[in-house]
Amino acid sequence: MAFASGCAILGFASGCRNDPKATVGDAGGSGSAAPSAPAPTTPVNALPIPSASVALAVNPKALPAYDGPVGSIEGTVYVTGDPAPDATGVDFSSCPSGAAVYKKLFREGPALANGARPVADALVGVTGYAAFVPERAAAVTLTFDDCSWGTRTVALTFGQRLDLVNATKTIVAPTLDQAPSPALMVVPPERNGDPVKLYPPHPGYFTMSDKLGAAYSRVDVYALLFPFHAVTSVAGHYRIDGIPVGKVDVSARLRAIGQEATQNVEVLAGVVQKADLTLKYQAAKAAAPGDAGTKPKFIP
Repeated sequence: MAFASGCAILGFASGCRNDPKATVGDAGGSGSAAPSAPAPTTPVNALPIPSASVALAVNPKALPAYDGPVGSIEGTVYVTGDPAPDATGVDFSSCPSGAAVYKKLFREGPALANGARPVADALVGVTGYAAFVPERAAAVTLTFDDCSWGTRTVALTFGQRLDLVNATKTIVAPTLDQAPSPALMVVPPERNGDPVKLYPPHPGYFTMSDKLGAAYSRVDVYALLFPFHAVTSVAGHYRIDGIPVGKVDVSARLRAIGQEATQNVEVLAGVVQKADLTLKYQAAKAAAPGDAGTKPKFIP
């Protein structure tokens, strides 16, 4: 297998939008674009494929970019039922701090009085409206620090790339398992050099795994047909901005337990609507990671 430094080598229906994503972290998976940045009118394409192919996927009806009133949705995703068991087949000997993120089947917080616990790393998406709102950011950036990527789920809009930065001395070589590369790309340690760039070749679900120093650090990566998405923080929180007004569906999905929940919400101009969602985990009846009996809405 060839090795190279990162410095040298490299659904839902379309027509939805999330706050532009520059980083993924405790804020819920979304960053903020500069206020002065002009709104795009065509789909973002940071992939090594024709822009027409991206446009056909995310805006198949060739709709003009939506410029009407928008609102926001925020809330918390909870899990009820059995507590998260220990994950199996993981070895943290190379980087013990990684257990804080990956030791359990899923990450959950303290229980409320009703037994519900906030859950991290859940994918949240908004669908159910007829509009096209282009993604703003060309990339989502993940940073490897303290033995983890800080999240176990990443949401991209198809056309975005994934930029990887390494803040540690650990040698990490992540790859999209379903999009093999001719070379194993090492993310430069201690932020030296350019980020490694990964390119989902088509919409859908991918896994990012490390081939060297952090084999336990698997990340679920979704390349979605819409940009209204977020990933819950360690507090279970998410927020999605810039949604066209009207009735929409808000869905949360935790692939580790194969469960999904949906709530209908009416988006109002300039208003932040609250939408909490609850997933149920029963160890004895748990679905395998992936489909929860039906095709997941988050998989194009």
